[in-house]
Amino acid sequence: MFYWDLTHPVAPQIPPFPGDSPVQIQTDLTIPENGCQVRTLTCSTHQGTHVDAPAHILPEGKTLDDFPLETFFPKAIVLEMPILSPETGITLENLSLPDPFPFPGHALLLRTHWEQTARRFGANYFRNAPFLLPETARWLSQQPIPILGFDLPSPDAFSDTALTCHHLLLEQEILLLENLTHLEPLPARQPLELILLPLPIAQAEGAPVRAIARLSHFQ
Repeated sequence: MFYWDLTHPVAPQIPPFPGDSPVQIQTDLTIPENGCQVRTLTCSTHQGTHVDAPAHILPEGKTLDDFPLETFFPKAIVLEMPILSPETGITLENLSLPDPFPFPGHALLLRTHWEQTARRFGANYFRNAPFLLPETARWLSQQPIPILGFDLPSPDAFSDTALTCHHLLLEQEILLLENLTHLEPLPARQPLELILLPLPIAQAEGAPVRAIARLSHFQ
């Protein structure tokens, strides 16, 4: 078996979503002075690669610890998106999925290559990111998928303060897996196993997650 890490490191150089707390790592004890090293970590629960639960936007929504453990070990499918210009909406045509939905019970991972595009053109990773059009999110919300992941900071346009797509998906208890990375080598439309290990924060509306793809073979 092969294992592929899809996670941004939790590190000060990883920028937070505007308005969120940045990562701060403070050294409290050192080996020369104290015989051991201990550091204090401060960051948003939505820092880097992370999972959104319904409680992120719904007053009575489920938290991560309301979901059974098997939720975080789904089969998954990578969908290749066309290279999108900044601030472009992802359409149903971009998904290129037939109806009825061919992958019931599978998590969907959208590979948009936004990281590379943002670096290449100097685009703002958060403000200029592509996003789901509401009609795309609405269609996905009606499909039997437990998790929707993507190499984007949000399913919503940065300007959409109503968080339309968050609502459409989380109201159906579809967890959102945001800020994935290193999706490029994974085969498209071939089932793989997804291992998601959110920090076990009590009653978490979201949490940083270690996201790992597990494949029987790797090219």
